[in-house]
Amino acid sequence: PAQRAASAEVVVVGKVTAIEKEPIDAQPFPNAPNKVGYRVAVVKIETNLAGAANTTHVKIGFIPPAPNGPHAGGGIRPPIRRGSVVPELKEGQEMLFFLTKHPDGNFYVMPAMSPPIEVKGEQGKKDLEAVERITAAIADPMKGLQSEKASVRAETAAMLIMKYRAY
Repeated sequence: PAQRAASAEVVVVGKVTAIEKEPIDAQPFPNAPNKVGYRVAVVKIETNLAGAANTTHVKIGFIPPAPNGPHAGGGIRPPIRRGSVVPELKEGQEMLFFLTKHPDGNFYVMPAMSPPIEVKGEQGKKDLEAVERITAAIADPMKGLQSEKASVRAETAAMLIMKYRAY
């Protein structure tokens, strides 16, 4: 979760309040030859951890799974490459989201390598605490880098490297 938080543009805890009825056609990546239909979830922000200051709601686009299951299209075996594992959002879900602005549409997306985390349960609370610590360190890096504890300085430096390193 810490690495996801360091690489995300927006990190929020929110609750899905609605799913828009009509999908939005947009390119799945820059310069893609075709557009795909994104379902858009409206999420009420409960806690802004990074990147969503003065915002109460955010739109999150996701590509819904195939109507006949993940391996639609027939055949005996599932395909070798299964594609992204980004979950389908449903109304009422409360999650910790790691978001990136979609390059073509007026919404955010959840990168395949950064799926959201359920905040309920013991593991969710531990993950949320770690993400809160990391986003605070990135927001005010000098505080962490000048800390008395070497572990805090090292963690802050590592998160800054993850955030700003070149791909």
